[in-house]
Amino acid sequence: DDVLYWRLQVFQKVQERRLAAANGDVAAAAAMSAGGAVVSGGVSPDPCRVAPEFQDTAWTMVRLAKGARNQGLNDVALNVLCRIPMATMAVPDAFGKLREQVLVCYQALRTRGTLGTLGSTHLSGILPAAIPGAGMGNVTLTPAILGQAGLNIINHTNLDFFGGEQTAELFRLKGLFLSAADSRLDANQAFSHAMQICGKYAKGWLTWGRYSDELFERETTQRLLGLNAMACYLEAVAYNAEGSRLLLSRVLQMLLIDEENAAKVLDRHGRRLPDWVWVPWIPTLIAFLTRPGAHVVKGILKQVTNSYPQAVYCTIRAFFIERRDLQGSLPHPQTPQVAAAAAAAAAASSSNAQVPAATATAPVAVSYTHLRAHETD
Repeated sequence: DDVLYWRLQVFQKVQERRLAAANGDVAAAAAMSAGGAVVSGGVSPDPCRVAPEFQDTAWTMVRLAKGARNQGLNDVALNVLCRIPMATMAVPDAFGKLREQVLVCYQALRTRGTLGTLGSTHLSGILPAAIPGAGMGNVTLTPAILGQAGLNIINHTNLDFFGGEQTAELFRLKGLFLSAADSRLDANQAFSHAMQICGKYAKGWLTWGRYSDELFERETTQRLLGLNAMACYLEAVAYNAEGSRLLLSRVLQMLLIDEENAAKVLDRHGRRLPDWVWVPWIPTLIAFLTRPGAHVVKGILKQVTNSYPQAVYCTIRAFFIERRDLQGSLPHPQTPQVAAAAAAAAAASSSNAQVPAATATAPVAVSYTHLRAHETD
């Protein structure tokens, strides 16, 4: 932050010199060449010809606002954003400013109105139409007002100037505001619209998956929510969203929810993932071979085996050794023949126990006398 602030001060000094040379004309000063020649004509400067200090000033101030927002200084972030000059701002910088304004409102909404009371100057830096009564002095920012302000900023923005990923990000933020307002249908529509605009936007898939997973944890009977979260997580992993690979454990856990339909989702979205993604989860995949959806897991294991045969072999070998030792420690079940012989022996022993004592000892006496006769001979 100190480096960015120092950089901003240097840009401001250079801009003051250029404005003085251009007699206060911002457009002419922005288009002034490196040699100091002023471009006349009164037209807006070409972004490719804008002086570097005018281009980087907006980017530097957006970064300062982002650092203040990450530290919870929402009023400081708004104060920096409202000072960004709009005359020479490029489209990426305009999008960065708009995004930071929306995120400040959302962060304050999640923390129950940490913005407190702000004057009309700060509110005009966001958007005059975003908050009712913004031009009438100080306004107490409640969570409801902040949520509506974030939605108003997005709804009053002309999206024609932004690219597909930038537009998808704005609709993702809109879905976050609607989810905070517990408007499930509108939030899902906003997330779906974002993914339709840019299907490769990984952050949108991850946010939609977390929202569906959160709803599924509240209502575990709604299995479609769990399947949707599972599909979104797999798409986020496919497009390399930050922190998405850790959610593969949640994906494998969801296989136990609705094994037939979850196996179809895994087959549709999981086979597109790179093979190295599944290497840490080989033991879990092997354990799922005994489940109903084993054919899908078997196909994934075949793909991993083609790329990493040693990793799969070592895990399967350890798995079978463990199963063998476990079965060896358990008592062996009796076969039908052994069980029948044991039943016959038990029946015979019970019948011998019912024979009279004289009958039982007579053969013993005869046998003993017979042995003594042989000893005499």
